[in-house]
Amino acid sequence: MKNQTITAIFVLVASAQFISILGQISLTERAQLDFAVSLLQNVAESDKSSVLSPFSVSTSLFIAYLAADGETKQQLQSVLGKDASIPEFRLHFIKQLAYIAEAESRNYTLSVANRLYVREGLSVKESFQRVLSFYYSETLHKFNFGQRNTLVQV
Repeated sequence: MKNQTITAIFVLVASAQFISILGQISLTERAQLDFAVSLLQNVAESDKSSVLSPFSVSTSLFIAYLAADGETKQQLQSVLGKDASIPEFRLHFIKQLAYIAEAESRNYTLSVANRLYVREGLSVKESFQRVLSFYYSETLHKFNFGQRNTLVQV
């Protein structure tokens, strides 16, 4: 397992070097590479087999960022975007999500499975629901907290 993780990390680092040779890498792209390497290193420490997409994790955390406020929002921006300005950080994810949406016009399929579940009875701001629809073409899914084990099995 460690050899595969080391290989994955090597590929990410090599990708970062390749990008920096060919062109300027943005602060957000650098932060995303750092996030991916750190995430893979932490997963590798468990010595268990795992399939993990750092991109899916970061886009899921971006959903949380869109819903968050205050210190939580700042912490998520710091983890996902580090020193990037907030407009640059948001633009990065907008471009990534647009790229996924346009994948249907190419000769391959790219799908990212992100879904947000909210406990039944919990109120969610309409503005967040609009943002979720805009960025992810997704809606909130309500669930019965008493039956959360059933949700995990789905």
